[in-house]
Amino acid sequence: MADVVAYAGKLFSIEFARLRNGSIPALEFLNDQKPQHRARIFYLFKLLGDHGRISNDEHFKKFRGDFWEFKNFQIRLFCYFRPGKRVVVTHGFIKKKNATNQAEFDRAISIKAEYEGI
Repeated sequence: MADVVAYAGKLFSIEFARLRNGSIPALEFLNDQKPQHRARIFYLFKLLGDHGRISNDEHFKKFRGDFWEFKNFQIRLFCYFRPGKRVVVTHGFIKKKNATNQAEFDRAISIKAEYEGI
């Protein structure tokens, strides 16, 4: 299956993980968000892709292990870095509590394992 590139930047390519069944959890999540929230997330993709980092922890930070998260208000999208200057976005969710749900982290691990063929 072909990679689904969200943004091809100067330093990183931001991609969505596609699962074996053809679904693309992060893209499906984003398509359900309001246009202004979607635009803000794609702006963060552009910042990371073109500049190699997002210095504001309010918008991008390491979560746990290999995973990082794009953040916009309560919207979260987990991602991880791959060789070849690629960033793979696993899925998105709405954070409703102070602590991120363990089930969302487990889902990111599962999507990564399926995408990577582990």
